[in-house]
Amino acid sequence: MTKYLSDFFDTSIEFLETSKGMFFIGAFLALCFITYASSKSGVLLAPGVYYFGAAVPSGFLFRAAYLEKARKLKIVKGLFFIAFTGWVFLYTLSFL
Repeated sequence: MTKYLSDFFDTSIEFLETSKGMFFIGAFLALCFITYASSKSGVLLAPGVYYFGAAVPSGFLFRAAYLEKARKLKIVKGLFFIAFTGWVFLYTLSFL
């Protein structure tokens, strides 16, 4: 049983270190941040929320695009990174 759990966690960690895993984490966190920020319309979020909600998913999405070897997937992941970063920028400007 211990060997099975150890192999499972090793496989999971190895997956999360790949481009697909980084994209999965980044897209999930980005979606969570967009959902949370949209539900708090008209309220400026705290700096810690911005850091975790914007910088962390952006980093994962950028890293996923950087690690990708296939040209088309690299472009798609890069565009997703740009779209999310642009949304955060425009969302922030809406409070000025």
